[in-house]
Amino acid sequence: MRNDPVCQLESNSPFGAMSVGDKFHHGGLSHEAWHDLPGEGEVYFITDIAHIISSLGSGKILHSILLCLKARAY
Repeated sequence: MRNDPVCQLESNSPFGAMSVGDKFHHGGLSHEAWHDLPGEGEVYFITDIAHIISSLGSGKILHSILLCLKARAY
């Protein structure tokens, strides 16, 4: 399915800010789960961002970020 999650990353420190319009280079991630890899002369751009907040219980909160990407010429 095209909207399946591609990866999950965890960190002990915050990730840098991501904004709509930013280039997203996927090269450090496995290519197996990507559906439409960028073609020659294209890169992914972030087209939308969604924040998902969930309670894990015991006072723990999970913050997930959903990035919508589109391959375009750069």
